[in-house]
Amino acid sequence: MWYIFNNIMKNKITKLFLWPQEKIPEIMVAGRFYHECRSFQRKYYNKQTACIHLYEYPGTIRIGEHSFEFHHGDITVIPCYTEYTYDVPVPGHHYCIHFRNIEIFRRKKDLLSFPFIIRPAELLKVDLLKSKLLEIINFRSLPEKSSGNAAASISLMQFLFHISLFCRNNPEKRKSYSVNAISKAASIIEDNLHLPLKIPDLANECKLSQNYLSRVFRKHYGMTMTRYQMKKRMEMAVQLILNSDKRIKEIGNECGIPDPQHFNKLFRRITGSSPSAMRCVK
Repeated sequence: MWYIFNNIMKNKITKLFLWPQEKIPEIMVAGRFYHECRSFQRKYYNKQTACIHLYEYPGTIRIGEHSFEFHHGDITVIPCYTEYTYDVPVPGHHYCIHFRNIEIFRRKKDLLSFPFIIRPAELLKVDLLKSKLLEIINFRSLPEKSSGNAAASISLMQFLFHISLFCRNNPEKRKSYSVNAISKAASIIEDNLHLPLKIPDLANECKLSQNYLSRVFRKHYGMTMTRYQMKKRMEMAVQLILNSDKRIKEIGNECGIPDPQHFNKLFRRITGSSPSAMRCVK
């Protein structure tokens, strides 16, 4: 049984999934599955079940009229009678639990509530969440079907309570994951100024999708990652020019710009002075 506030007259579903605390869910499907779906080409629609997914890959999901970017470790909770579809640039695995719907009605108390997307990150240990889902899967594979299914349903109820309490008690802290990931990206860039910037690899290291990382990085720092790298390269170059006896070509190499002509051109454009002119006035 699942419950969701649903405006039937306008056919618009809110971004809130509700579940009564006293109801033990009946699981229909539980597993860890390989998933590939690019450019929202395949649409899903569950008439009889709501579903929970925990992802091991980044992508974008459309749930009804809402669109969300998700990352490794994120969870979606999707009610039944709701169409959803994906854009997954790089296929991967996710944990998937479908549980039965019985009826829909309105009530305002004794409910667990969930947004459609939950970003637990470091606040909830993702490995612990995975182990709980794996426990559910293993219970359902036991030879004693009745006992195994009952144990799996109780484990799912525990999982629902866990993430519902997290959502209730940490509305702001969940945002810290993106901030930490942005800081990590900046640190990686600064530690590797001598190397070309590979944004897909950087996004993978930060466990964010490339588009999402690019967007939040620019919002946080006021510039793109490429611009940020160039800014830090020039800051490093200025320090080396003013505080070392290294040749200009060596400095260019250390800053990841081995072509002397290109290095001089960039340096002049950003600092307003050529490297040699700056060294002369130090």
